[in-house]
Amino acid sequence: DSEMYTMAVEGFCKLYMTGHILSAKLFSKLLIMYYSPLNENDVRLKAILSAFLPQFAFFKYTYQLCVEESFMLTLKCLLNAPADSYLSEIDLIKVVETLFHLTNPKNLLQFK
Repeated sequence: DSEMYTMAVEGFCKLYMTGHILSAKLFSKLLIMYYSPLNENDVRLKAILSAFLPQFAFFKYTYQLCVEESFMLTLKCLLNAPADSYLSEIDLIKVVETLFHLTNPKNLLQFK
């Protein structure tokens, strides 16, 4: 069920923001979910993730380290995806641009 899926993602985002989860592997999955063609019509899911990704990455230096750690995990996942997988349809350039933006230390809130 799409609604349950979105609620679960929202719950994970809240756990990240409260510091209860700090997993680069799960962050990578959330980023991939944001760009997944399977979720392109789920407006609520996209809204949650589009707010969460930068908010998390820029909130604390330790959170940004988690994002940096997810960088290679995400690239490996997408580059090693089978040709018939939905993962191969994800625009790698957009994902890399997002990761560059999220790992830019100039965007950290604690330094402003």
